[in-house]
Amino acid sequence: MSLVRQIYDHSPVFWQNVMCTAAGYQKVRRRYNDRFEQRRAFFREAGRWSLAQSEVYQLEKLRALVRHAGEQVPYYRRVFGELKLRPEDIRTLADWSKLPLLQKDDVRRAGHALIAAPRTARDLIPSLSGGSTGMPLTCYHDRDALTDVFACFWEYHRPGVSRHDRYATFQGMPLIPPRQAGGPYWRRNRAMRQRLYSIYHMSEATIAQYVADLDAYQPVYLAGYANSLYLLAALCRAAGIAPRHAPRAIFSTSEQLLPHYRATIADVFRTRVWDAYSQDETCGSISQYECGWYHCDRAYGYIEFLDVETHGPRRIAEIVCTGLLNPVWPLLRYRVGDLVEYELAETCPGCGRAGPIIHEIRGRTGDVLVTPSGRRFPHISLIVKDLHGVRQFQVVQKALDRIVIRYVPSEDFAGSSDEQRMVTAFSRALNEPVHWTLERLDEIPRTAAGKFLSIVSELPRAAAAQRD
Repeated sequence: MSLVRQIYDHSPVFWQNVMCTAAGYQKVRRRYNDRFEQRRAFFREAGRWSLAQSEVYQLEKLRALVRHAGEQVPYYRRVFGELKLRPEDIRTLADWSKLPLLQKDDVRRAGHALIAAPRTARDLIPSLSGGSTGMPLTCYHDRDALTDVFACFWEYHRPGVSRHDRYATFQGMPLIPPRQAGGPYWRRNRAMRQRLYSIYHMSEATIAQYVADLDAYQPVYLAGYANSLYLLAALCRAAGIAPRHAPRAIFSTSEQLLPHYRATIADVFRTRVWDAYSQDETCGSISQYECGWYHCDRAYGYIEFLDVETHGPRRIAEIVCTGLLNPVWPLLRYRVGDLVEYELAETCPGCGRAGPIIHEIRGRTGDVLVTPSGRRFPHISLIVKDLHGVRQFQVVQKALDRIVIRYVPSEDFAGSSDEQRMVTAFSRALNEPVHWTLERLDEIPRTAAGKFLSIVSELPRAAAAQRD
């Protein structure tokens, strides 16, 4: 545990709010430089491109990127040399498939060899991915890349609101120290006009406190993980609580927004729910637009759909992304592990944007852990982020007080000492009487649809109480 984290955990709530605000000022400085408005205007214009215009732009960027990667990125210099691949071999977008697919394990093993010279890790801003395999990746950006990412974010992912609006978030941040027994279950980030709510303390016993604070705070919009926003709304409905404040919009992210999630959230909070898709690795972006369908944000990245199934005009495909905004840490043909259901179209009949029409984004689904006291844990990435020696994690809840930790060791696995760290990390995070069992596997099984679930619940439906 870092010194900053220890200080935070042992500080009174007032100073925790001060520390959240200080972190917010740092984010503002990193994300919004003097290029922001100019870059946002560029993305606004790019959103009106025809399919042909966008493909011309993407091909130009991809050809420059493969040349840059082959010359400046040690990992790609080696890979291209082994494949005898030259930048001149990329003449059309169809030629992009000549490059190998990049797996998450490839990124993890490559480490700093994916950083473009002359930059080093110390020159860049690190962040952790959401950890859809249970183990987050360390991602790297420079300030210009972050500005581009957030200019795109505000143009495509947040329709109808401003970055200066007051808002509330329900995401996987460890806001509440384990030693804290009661509320409040939220903190303030005044630098960004943000109220951060803990997603790990929502339960039948606490939902009234959450709603009372939301009604008092009156955020312009809510944003958060799909599972957490649904849990918030489902708990309200189960308790017969109707929030007085209706936000202008609710924005779902990071997980699949299932149809009954969307319907429940929209009904309880009396507002429209918007959805978007991207990754911390900044490889591809897909946004929901006013037509109700989803479209690729083509100036952000080049997205390939590798077809898996066909059902009439609709197809199921794996998403493969190449980011166009972060040349200091380029990921080419990155397998993000998610699927889409789409149909081919040059132009969307609903909004006029370039096709294809994406009906559904499938991925990042899973259950939640339910503690003996009724608290919900919808994510484990923050629990495992500081652990080493493991390639994948999955937790399987057998009973309220009995959970199995499945893991796949990596090359630097240290045996019993790493196993003890796993149990300690999970025990500290839940801080309730739970019996932990370890299960070592060569590979963690996926669903019939090929998805990886970091949390699997085997609780009876009534005990889980987490789906309509």
